[in-house]
Amino acid sequence: MLVEVDWDVIVVEKALGSPVRMRPDCAARIWGDAAAASFAATVGFHCGEGPFRILAGISVRESEASATAFQESTIPFEALPVDTPHGNFQPIGVIFDNQVFTDPADGSVWISDIDCDIEYEKMHQDVSSFAYMLYLLKAERPRDEEDPDGLDWCEAVDSIRQKITRWDVTPFADADGFWERYLDSYPVY
Repeated sequence: MLVEVDWDVIVVEKALGSPVRMRPDCAARIWGDAAAASFAATVGFHCGEGPFRILAGISVRESEASATAFQESTIPFEALPVDTPHGNFQPIGVIFDNQVFTDPADGSVWISDIDCDIEYEKMHQDVSSFAYMLYLLKAERPRDEEDPDGLDWCEAVDSIRQKITRWDVTPFADADGFWERYLDSYPVY
């Protein structure tokens, strides 16, 4: 795993909501790497009030998880992976109307962005980087009760960029990449 933070602290940080974990059998099928599969099944992803919604069929439904954390899929898990120009990708969820995939060959995380000229864009080198980005989007967000101004939002974006690129430069390697475009509108979300 690229990101080496205290995941136990992140998982129990209840103010941000509990991460949604992946079913262990699905995680093992998606990631050939046992560490990546274990990470997805034990740590999980911050979903719901953030941009990412995990596919309902591959996730563990826990009582504290928000209903907005899940995306129903019309494609049965057994019919996947999806053939792409970059290889066979496994869908794991959506960000807005964009499919999020993993590449089982190397564990990287990709997005099929409908607003971009590039059909498939690599977002992260591994699952821990993707999970950390989702956490940072929630953790660094200025709180409404603080009445944030433009400077507060700029500081949040700078903090996110600094913290994630310490572990993985991929999310901000392209000035026109998905996360750059997302953070341009971060206050809106």
